[in-house]
This record gives sequence, C-alpha cells and structure tokens, in this order.
Amino acid sequence: MIVIIYCDASLQDSYSKLQYGHRLDRKLINSFVNFSILDCAEECLRTTRCKSVNYYKGAHFCEINYENKSSANDRFLESPRWIYSEKEDWDIGIVSSCSASNCSINEKCKPLPMGKFECVLSDCGIPSQWGMNLSSVGRWEGIGIERFMKFDCYQNCSQSGSRLFVCAPNGQWETDLKCVCASSWIEYQGHYYYLSEKKVKWTDAKLECEKRGSHLVEIGDQEESGWLASTFLVKSSCSTNLFEKCTAWTGGNDVDVEGRYRWSYSNLSITFTAWKEGEPSVGLPTIAEERDCIDLLRTGEWNDRPCSYINSFICWIEYRDNCYYKGKKRVSWTHAKMECAKRCSHLVEIGDQETSDWLASTFLYKSTCPANLFNDCTAWTGGNDVDVEGQYRWSYSNVPITFYAWKVGEPSLGSPKGAEIRDCIDLLRTGKWNDRPCSYLNPFICEMSYGQ
Repeated sequence: MIVIIYCDASLQDSYSKLQYGHRLDRKLINSFVNFSILDCAEECLRTTRCKSVNYYKGAHFCEINYENKSSANDRFLESPRWIYSEKEDWDIGIVSSCSASNCSINEKCKPLPMGKFECVLSDCGIPSQWGMNLSSVGRWEGIGIERFMKFDCYQNCSQSGSRLFVCAPNGQWETDLKCVCASSWIEYQGHYYYLSEKKVKWTDAKLECEKRGSHLVEIGDQEESGWLASTFLVKSSCSTNLFEKCTAWTGGNDVDVEGRYRWSYSNLSITFTAWKEGEPSVGLPTIAEERDCIDLLRTGEWNDRPCSYINSFICWIEYRDNCYYKGKKRVSWTHAKMECAKRCSHLVEIGDQETSDWLASTFLYKSTCPANLFNDCTAWTGGNDVDVEGQYRWSYSNVPITFYAWKVGEPSLGSPKGAEIRDCIDLLRTGKWNDRPCSYLNPFICEMSYGQ
C-alpha cells in the first residue's frame, strides 16, 4: 500500500496561520461534519463566496463563512476549542483542477475525473428586502442550498407572513415575509434617513437607532449636511437661537481622545467637517472636555455639545450594509479612484444583478436622461482589464470579476482596435455594463463596507 501525504512549505505556512480560540459568528454559508481542517479549507477554496472557515476539532465540524474578521469584525468572537482561518491563508493548488475554475459568486467548483470540473450552485446569496433586519439571524442559520434563515422586520416596520427564508435548490430564496415600513424613512443618494423627534442623550440616541437596525448618521460632504438640515430640521417653529431647537445628534464624537473626532459606527476618523464658526470647543479647555458629541444645526453646520444634552437624532441605513456615494464631478477612471480614496472608500464593486439594478435606479435613472444609453446617466465602477486584456478585475479588492452584466454587444473584446483602449467599466442607467477608454470623463460611484 502506498500512502501519499500532501506536505509542503505552503501547507505548513497555512497551518501556522490558524487562529485558535476564535470563530466568526452568524455569517454562515454551510456546515459539514466529519471534516478535517484541510477538508474545511478545501471546501472554502472551491466555494466562490467563501471568505473564511470555523473549525471545531473535537467534533470534526466545519463551517464556511461569507465574511471574514475584517469585513465583520463585530462577529469575530473568542470561542474556546474553535479554530478560525481565512481563505487567503491557503494555497489554491490544494484543490487541484478547481484551482482554475471560474464559477460565479453563488457557485462552487465540483472536481471531476481527468482534471475537469463543473460549477454547481452553493447558496442563495445574502437575503435583501427593504425593512428586513439582517442582524436577527440565528447562530446556526446559513445561506447554503436547502438551508434556512429567520428574520424579523425592523422595529419601525409592520410584519406579515412567516419569518422563514428557505434557500431552494434553484438558488432562490423562498419566503412570504413582508415588511411595511414607516414613510418617515427618506431615501437620499442610496441611504435611508430617519429623524426621531424623541429627545434623548447621545448614548441613548445610538441605542434607539440600533433598535431600528440602523446607526447615528455619518456625514460625508457639505451637500449631504445641507440636505439633512433642510429636510429634517428647518421648521417654522425653530427658535431664533440656532442652538436651542431644530438640532439633532449625529454619530460624530471625540469621546475617546480629545480633539480626535470619529464616527461612532464605522469608527473612521472624520475627514470632512462643517463646523459653525467658533466651533468646536477644543480651543476652550475648560468646556472642551465635556463637549464630546456632535449635533447638526438647521443651517447644515455642526456644533459640539455635552453628550448628556437632550436632543433629537438622525438614524441612517445603508444598502446591504454598504454605504454608497455618487460623485457628480466628471473625471477619468484613475481620477475617480482617487476621489473615492479621499472619502475613505473605493470605486464600487458589483456582485450580482440585484445590486447592479439598485445602483442604476438609485443613482443614474432620471427623466432627463437622453435616448442614447451611452451619452449620459452613466458612472464609473471599479471594473477594468488594464493589466491583461480581457481579464477583468475589481480595482480595490484585485479579485477577478465573476459576475457580469454586460449590455448586448459589450465588451469590445471582439473589436481589437477598440478593445485595447476600452479598459474601464461603467454602469448604464439600465443596470447593464459598458467598457470605455479610462480617459473618458464620467461621474463615479464610491462604496464603503463598514467593518473593513
């Protein structure tokens, strides 16, 4: 009998990166019994959506996850006897023929004899329904084929139907859950905002937003600051004193380090500010130490107050836990990347048709769009084949693009002269994609995933 043991430096390196006593919670694709840690890693490598694994050695139990500790840091927990590992820690070569697979985001590679493989459905993707609270998912629920999940609607929404979502063999979720949400949530630039007239201190405002599956608003530019103020705070009943009425808590604060302002939910440093003249109070040591929380005035300007002040507050929800911003300035693709980086974000990366359609309908579709789809109402994405002609990748994550939504006739690979100069992907108002010269002047869409 001949025993072949796969053992090389790369595998030894992978084992050295195992993180003992930790696991990622409630981001499950699927689970398996009677698996070794190597079996678990191979399953993740073959599954396109997988980013990390949890492994319980005593029971030979494997979980593969659709997030990792960087993208879901709040779900990375200390768990005795568990082992955590990330997809990138393992050599793709251990999955033999599947190392060259090009399966879609909701598929996994199934190896076949003679060095061949096939792509089979692995999961139904992340459920998405307006008003549905994704944080209500249970510990053992997953998105894999024939698994189920249970969800509640946000606290401010009425709920009908079963909480149950079942991932059918065809890769579609089956459910009759309906969430009907209060009209007080207002959509702007891909975010949903809610003003609570209930007056509470800043820490309680954070909790109130969390009850609604949201967080205290984080403001990215002057346009957004002005829109929030004019939409929610300008009223005929406002006092002549800007500071007395018609104000609202934001997520901005310098609670941890005096003078270093951060957003409470994303924990990012605040780079754009709109302070009222004379604010903040950091130049006044006697009062600065107690004025650690930022509220918004009806002028669109900011003020710092004691966090114990009783104030209204504005909550904010993103689409699928991502924050999006459309830059109206028309710039080249390279310049668009830089503009997004200034906002601590990156050019948008699109994983499915639903997201592509949502981005187009939210940011691009207007009654003033011309008949020609290519002339206006378009925006840069992060997709490109700048490095190798025909091999499209996302600019920020640098991963190959596995889902495509090309308009009929695109991309320009069949036209060699055109293909060589059309290396960057923009989004059309129909949700379809087009390739253009990267020097084309276009608006752009930035994306930031919280927790990253």
